[in-house]
Amino acid sequence: MRSMSNVTTEAALRLGDSGNAIWTLAELQRYVKDGYDLLCRETLCLWSQTYLNDRAGQSDYVLPTDFVASDRATWNAKPMREISEGRLRTLDHQYQNESATTGKPESYYIDGMRSLRKHPVPDTTVTTTAITFPTTAAVLNFRLEYFRLGADLSSYAFEIPSSWTKTIRHYAMYKAYKRHGDGFNSKLYKHYQARWEFDLDDLRKARGTLVSSRRVIAGRRGTGTRGRRPPTPRLPWRYGRIVRG
Repeated sequence: MRSMSNVTTEAALRLGDSGNAIWTLAELQRYVKDGYDLLCRETLCLWSQTYLNDRAGQSDYVLPTDFVASDRATWNAKPMREISEGRLRTLDHQYQNESATTGKPESYYIDGMRSLRKHPVPDTTVTTTAITFPTTAAVLNFRLEYFRLGADLSSYAFEIPSSWTKTIRHYAMYKAYKRHGDGFNSKLYKHYQARWEFDLDDLRKARGTLVSSRRVIAGRRGTGTRGRRPPTPRLPWRYGRIVRG
């Protein structure tokens, strides 16, 4: 796996500033980190899961710091519905009050990138649950499966294919050339901006093709092959022309 050092070194060499006289190492690292975060947000390429332990009478829960978007949530292996605040208000007009409906969670609403609201409000407290991969086993707790940002590059390598880091290098060079001051170059920043955007669009399409082609499995989203009729049966060509009687 490639590291922050690999990509910043490559960017500095291609910028003609291997000694960091114009763009400091810290500046290039910031561009690389920003590009990595943006790539993860745009492509939804990284996935994780966590338990947001139920607390009796508590409706709102803090989302993980690396949260980008929800994939699905389950309670006792039963998929929860992700709904809008408007829909939640329709289901329970008291949802913001202490008199909100309590019980086993059936749906959830995500407020920006910071918090998740369960509905109904849990009526039981769960202390902890060990993380397991998606399972049909009874787990009486709220599990969130979500798309996330990559781990801190100052301590961990990139969690994406090595070939994808070229796209992040393009982002860093685009930002470096665009920054006003020494090194500013309008023509080159627009060139690398276009390369970044082209690469990112390709990665979005690649992920979209992968998701749309996967088969449907119980409890998961995806288009799969539902609704597609099988081809009409035909005899092999060597059996000759079919003659109707």
